[in-house]
Amino acid sequence: MIKDSIDLKSFKSAKDAPIPKDLSELSEEEKNRLKLLGLDEKLKREGEYVQVDAIPLLCRKKIEGLEILPITEALNKYDWINNYYWKAIVSKKDKFTRAVAEDLDNGYFIRVLPNYKLVYPVQTCLYIRTDNTAQKVHNIVIVEENAELNLITSCSVHPHIGSALHIGISEFFIKKGGKLTFTMIHVWGEKISVRPRTGIIVEEGGTYISTYISLFPVKNIQTTPVCRLIGKDAKASFVSIIANYPGSYVDVGGEVYLEAEKTKAEIISRNVIYGGEKILLEEE
Repeated sequence: MIKDSIDLKSFKSAKDAPIPKDLSELSEEEKNRLKLLGLDEKLKREGEYVQVDAIPLLCRKKIEGLEILPITEALNKYDWINNYYWKAIVSKKDKFTRAVAEDLDNGYFIRVLPNYKLVYPVQTCLYIRTDNTAQKVHNIVIVEENAELNLITSCSVHPHIGSALHIGISEFFIKKGGKLTFTMIHVWGEKISVRPRTGIIVEEGGTYISTYISLFPVKNIQTTPVCRLIGKDAKASFVSIIANYPGSYVDVGGEVYLEAEKTKAEIISRNVIYGGEKILLEEE
């Protein structure tokens, strides 16, 4: 396990970072990196959300039955969101969850209404642009009954950034007969520390499919998504594709709890080692 010697106080708040007016202010090199992550106008998307440091610069939907908001707006708009906020993850789990609970730098809220089955993906991107910044985000995704969502979340940093810290809290709720296909793509850097904290709750007949891709160097990453299958015939699948490099420390796990009859789960890892210090794969 990674010893969490990270000093949160050594990083600047993302809220103090310079605020670009829109994505057009990004350099061509940055735009090319975002294209690499899937943010390309030529690709068909049902909706998009892009956050730079603490500021959402793009938040739009292109189809009925889909809702996308910055999480701070969703918390102000809906009282019922408290039924989901910090319900799949405990806010006091560790110092990273506590940091997000105490000082939120936004994140996304996505909801697909009952019986809507989206054809094309929804694309989100969490981007750190400012050196020595801690980005603390909280995401909530709700797939209502008999709905389907294909969600791609890309996380990255400025190509020439020094150190940074990304803490990403994600809570996913798949209702009866719903399906969420989630792809997370990480393109970090040699001095970036990453702490995703993910909780998933799947109800009767629901399906959760997760693919995690990390093919670039990172200083260290530690994550263990926790999935609860609470309804009959609920299913979950986790696939990780990881390349590890010299100087990188990767600790990626997965836990699935079969809490109802006829539930199913699989966890698959595919890894390439180029000489990284260590790669730990923990499954339960």
